[in-house]
Amino acid sequence: MIAKELINDSFPPLKLSDSGLKALNWMEEFRLEHLPIVDGVNYIGLASEEDILKLSALDQPLANQNYR
Repeated sequence: MIAKELINDSFPPLKLSDSGLKALNWMEEFRLEHLPIVDGVNYIGLASEEDILKLSALDQPLANQNYR
């Protein structure tokens, strides 16, 4: 599935290199409860605030986390 076909340009998607802290900051800034995660043009999934808060290390890249 190609991410650009699904993502609204009003807010940025998360990348696997982004941290949980960045995800939480963006959720607060854009007043969202979920953000898409992409790897290049590929859609990886949708992260909720609850998913992010369950991560073992919020300062680590999402790619290093077991969030799926």
